[in-house]
Amino acid sequence: MLTLWNAMNDLMNEDYYRPFFRHDTPNEIRAAVDIKETDTAYEITADMPGVKSSDVDVNLDGRVLTVKGERKSEIEEKGNSKYHRLERCYSSFRRSFTLPDTTDPTAIEAKLTDGVLTVTVPKKPDVTPRKIEVKDSPALTS
Repeated sequence: MLTLWNAMNDLMNEDYYRPFFRHDTPNEIRAAVDIKETDTAYEITADMPGVKSSDVDVNLDGRVLTVKGERKSEIEEKGNSKYHRLERCYSSFRRSFTLPDTTDPTAIEAKLTDGVLTVTVPKKPDVTPRKIEVKDSPALTS
């Protein structure tokens, strides 16, 4: 049965937010990822606020690309300061993607800029789309 979507029902429903804050294990977060395809490559971008490039690991095993890392807590008690609420703590993440056969695993690049990781997976040159010219042929005679 179809029902009309009501935004207020979703906003009031705690389950609506659960996918955004899903924890796979107690200290594991799910990095939000976008995957975009262009004519020449696949581009994977992942939000990683507060993560240093030295704490990110990108590996390729066969056709499985795995991105993992961790955000380390920087808690330092000085003097009489007390935390009343502490939500920004150590967390780790791990995402895996199966790459299509059309990719070039030798040319994968990864960059972390302003808390966003971008992994570029180029396509093999022979699989990029190209226009094929249709030529006129002489008319058939009987």
